[in-house]
Amino acid sequence: MKFSHKYIGTPVLSFIIRRRFKAKIKDINCGLRGCSKQKIQELNLKAEGMEFASEMIIKTTKAGLRIKEIPINFYKDKRGEKPHLNTLKDGIRHLKLIYQIKK
Repeated sequence: MKFSHKYIGTPVLSFIIRRRFKAKIKDINCGLRGCSKQKIQELNLKAEGMEFASEMIIKTTKAGLRIKEIPINFYKDKRGEKPHLNTLKDGIRHLKLIYQIKK
């Protein structure tokens, strides 16, 4: 994981979501999620990119649903594929979404 993603991007976005929506979560970009199909449909999620994770956490928190973080071990992807994350573009999309959703 790039230095800027690990120590700047993800921590800053996570901080903003914790602060703005009182979400009790450390890492908004952890890719493991578990939920019932009915509850996820009720959240009416719209995001199509990397900001989907932020939207899910924000709307889950606003709906009063339980969120539990389970620590995982992160291993570098060894498939040799280039990451599809566009740092600036995806960061801006996250911020737009965060501030479009009302507290």
